[in-house]
Amino acid sequence: MDEYFLGLEKIRALTALEPHELYIHLEDFDDTIKHAKFDEFAIGNEEDDYAMNALGKYSGTAGDSLRSHRKMKFSTYDRDNDLEFNRNCAFYYLGGWWYNACLDSNLNGQYMPGGKYEEKLFARGMCWRSWRGHNYGYRITQMLIRPKCRNVPVIHH
Repeated sequence: MDEYFLGLEKIRALTALEPHELYIHLEDFDDTIKHAKFDEFAIGNEEDDYAMNALGKYSGTAGDSLRSHRKMKFSTYDRDNDLEFNRNCAFYYLGGWWYNACLDSNLNGQYMPGGKYEEKLFARGMCWRSWRGHNYGYRITQMLIRPKCRNVPVIHH
């Protein structure tokens, strides 16, 4: 029922300790739920502007709208690290993200009640292009990480 961001330094510290996977949960305003899972995820340190250094193999139902952001540094309105020369993607699209030039997803964008929004607000909501396009903001978005599952031998008694 609220926004929460763990923070880039905490995410970096967690993903540096051991291999992690990323699970993205998307829920639209019709109560449809889709997901995107990546079998590897890690970000760099502050000196590297928290670049998305690792993004593994995709599986899921939402499509892969994160691949084009791989290896990108994290951009904010006051730290323009994207590859767009004519504008600051974070300022223009109202959120911090691993913008390229500029985006296929924007899960830190604005909350847009009702989902679909006008073309003039292109990609400013919490969008995921491969499912509902740039002009749809989801009711719920979550990015979850966990240590990558290891093959643990089964012990028979």
